Amino acid sequence: MSNSAILNPLNIVITGGSSGIGKALVCRFASAGHRVLTTYYNNEESVSSIKRQFRNVDYCFLDQGNLDSVESFTENVRNWLRLDLPLEIDTRRTVDVLIHNAALGSATVIPYIQEKYNREA
Repeated sequence: MSNSAILNPLNIVITGGSSGIGKALVCRFASAGHRVLTTYYNNEESVSSIKRQFRNVDYCFLDQGNLDSVESFTENVRNWLRLDLPLEIDTRRTVDVLIHNAALGSATVIPYIQEKYNREA
């Protein structure tokens, strides 16, 4: 299916899209005409080459073990959702599909998030 053939493209976020299954998913959804935002940790060149191949792919850095990086990623997602047509024309301002494919190291950000929100609650 070509990019122009899809009538209702989805907004898809795929973490860990620089290699392996994540990269294959990014390319598959992008070639079907969907908008894809993917992340990389240590292979920016790989996602940059995908971006050159597909205009409907964007990417950003994500270190899941760093709370600042996770918060920056959420802001990147918000900004990415605003990139399309003006709101009165394009009402699709949500993530339709989230595929969390990025590998988790032994030190994840989850304990930090829990501590932060427990203090704010």
